[in-house]
Amino acid sequence: NSTNNSYYQLIKLQTVLDQLDITDVDNSIVGMSLTTDSSTFAQNGTDITSGTTNGVFQVTAANLSSMPAGAEIGDLIIYSEEVDALNTSDSIDATFKVRAFDGTDYSLEHTVNVTIEGENDAPVITATNPELALSETN
Repeated sequence: NSTNNSYYQLIKLQTVLDQLDITDVDNSIVGMSLTTDSSTFAQNGTDITSGTTNGVFQVTAANLSSMPAGAEIGDLIIYSEEVDALNTSDSIDATFKVRAFDGTDYSLEHTVNVTIEGENDAPVITATNPELALSETN
C-alpha cells in the first residue's frame, strides 16, 4: 500500500468500542478484532471494493511502525486511494465487521459503517525551480 498519508483514515479503538456500546457481564472488555476480508467500499453508491486500492485493517505490534502518526495497537485503519480525490459533494462508505473480545470469548460479528465525506483540498505547486522563457517583442 501507498505511504501517502491522505489515503489513511485512523479510527481509534475506543471510538469503535464506544459507538458499538459493547457490554460484558464480567465488565472485562479487552479489545476488538476485525473480521478478515469483511470490508466493502462504495463511492456515491457505486461499489469500488478492491484488494489493491482500499481495505480496512487493524494495527498490531508487527505493523505499528508503518502506521500513520497517532495509531496505537488495536486501532483500525481505513485505507483508500480514492479518498484523496473526493470532491466536497462526494463520499465513500466503508463497511466492515468486528467482534468484541473479553479475554476469553468473542462476541458475534457486528457490522460497522463509516462514511468519509470529501472536502476541498488546497492546490499544490510541485515545481521546485520553475523557469520561464520570454521573447522580446517590439
